[in-house]
Amino acid sequence: MSELLSVEILEDILATTGATEDGEISRVVQGEFPKFDFKVKKRSEFDLSIFENSFDLVRAAVQTEISSLYLPECQIKRDGAELIDLKKYDFRAKAVCLQFKSNAIPGSFFVYFGRDTLFCLLNEYLGGGLLKRMSKNDDTLTDIEVSFLKKIGARLLGFTNEALNDLEVLNLELASVNLSESEQKKSFENPHLVTELYFSHKDTEFKIAFTVPSEFLTHMQEKLSDEGDDSQKRDPEWQHAITNAFFTAKIPLVVSLGSFKIPFAKSITLKEGDFLPWDRSGNQVVLFQGEEVRMKGNLGVVNEQFAVRVNEVFQSTKQG
Repeated sequence: MSELLSVEILEDILATTGATEDGEISRVVQGEFPKFDFKVKKRSEFDLSIFENSFDLVRAAVQTEISSLYLPECQIKRDGAELIDLKKYDFRAKAVCLQFKSNAIPGSFFVYFGRDTLFCLLNEYLGGGLLKRMSKNDDTLTDIEVSFLKKIGARLLGFTNEALNDLEVLNLELASVNLSESEQKKSFENPHLVTELYFSHKDTEFKIAFTVPSEFLTHMQEKLSDEGDDSQKRDPEWQHAITNAFFTAKIPLVVSLGSFKIPFAKSITLKEGDFLPWDRSGNQVVLFQGEEVRMKGNLGVVNEQFAVRVNEVFQSTKQG
């Protein structure tokens, strides 16, 4: 059926659906269209939504952890993931940093605890009674704070690995507790995907941030582009657009009732109102596309409109 489409119509279809590269039109004319073998082009922007489910798993695990060990009935809320420059991330400068690394990819995964968040959890862990942080220096932690943070890091490590396993087996390891500003900056060359978790306690809001390095995003983008069969490599939006464009394209056809000859002398004396005798019987007609005969049929009426019942369909003699 695609043979009914002229090159001009194909050019219009492909231009409107984004397939303007050389060779695409001839491929369709040659009959490749039914295979839908136009592969998805590499996107300039990665679909970050694939991480949302993993971050939701992390949020649920953190809520279970905090509500069971520290704050009963604690409700954790989460902001959507956003790709940002950690150098300009204000919360980072006011937080304690846990660093996780994997041999599978370069770059570091960070978890940032607000210092007030850490103090709140530690206070509840110790049964209350702490009135203020033990260390007055915001750049250092006391031994008990470090020990407590390692305990939290070990727990985070387990369910973060489990959550990310839906995307990739990373085998993350806890590389550092309370990583210094200078050490963090070594990983700031590329942006990070960041999601923030919130919970409230005694009318105060506390925050924890999880970050994923862009190296992992690149790794996932390449993996998703390479894996799967041909049907998974096709761009569904473009496939739908070109399918719709093909099926709604208007194909010009000309219905010919027949032909006859008249003398030249008669042709040069014709004027408006003259009749031309035509010795014709039957109601057979011929349908042309351009100069080619494509169908033969019979003229009739359907729903009070002229119609042609198709009796024969001819293949195009044009080469793609």
